[in-house]
Amino acid sequence: MHEENPSMRFALQPSRAGACDAVRRGALAMSGVVEHFLVVYADMPLWTPATMSHLVEDHEKCHPTISMVSVRLVGSYPKELERYGRIVKSGGKILKIVEPPDASAEDLLASDAVNPSLWVWNRAWLLEHAPHVPFTAKSDGHDPEQYLPPLIGIAVADNQEVLEFPLKDPWEALGVNNANELERVREVFVRRSESISEPSSP
Repeated sequence: MHEENPSMRFALQPSRAGACDAVRRGALAMSGVVEHFLVVYADMPLWTPATMSHLVEDHEKCHPTISMVSVRLVGSYPKELERYGRIVKSGGKILKIVEPPDASAEDLLASDAVNPSLWVWNRAWLLEHAPHVPFTAKSDGHDPEQYLPPLIGIAVADNQEVLEFPLKDPWEALGVNNANELERVREVFVRRSESISEPSSP
C-alpha cells in the first residue's frame, strides 16, 4: 500500500511466471470492494485515455465477465500486429484466442482480428479460474508461464459473456519489444503531437 495514497496498492511477482499469474496477484492485492478492473500491459504505450474509458464504459453498461479490445487485420494497419493472438469467432461471438504458430487453417478462416491485450475483467471470476490456466513451455530457457488468452476459452466453456470492443485506430495497438518497434512508437507520438499542435482552419 502506498503511504501517501492508501487507495494505491502494489503487487509483487517474485519470478517470471506469465501475465496471468501477474494479473492474479494484482487482483488479490485489490480492495475487496473492487468488482471489475482494467488490465493494460506496460509495453503498450500508445493506448489513449479515450479508448480505455470507452472500453470501461461498455463493460459497465453490458456487464460481461470479460471485455476485450480487438483489431481487425483489414486495410492499413501495422504489420507487427500479425504476430498477436488470433481471435476465433463463430456467429459473431468470440470462442477463443489462438497464437499464430498454433492456429489451424480453420482457425485462420474464422478470424480476421487479433488480440492486443487490453482488457476489463470480473475480479471474482478471474481469481476463481486463473489458477486453472495451463502453463506454457518457453523456448528461451525460462520456466513455463501462464498466459491470459486461455481464460477466454475457459470463460466460453463456462457460459460467460466475452464482450468485443473493436479498436478504431490500429496504431494504438503497437507494442515495444525491440529498438525498431520503439522507433515506430516514437513516430506515432510525433504524428499525434503534430496533429494536436496544428492550428484549426478558420
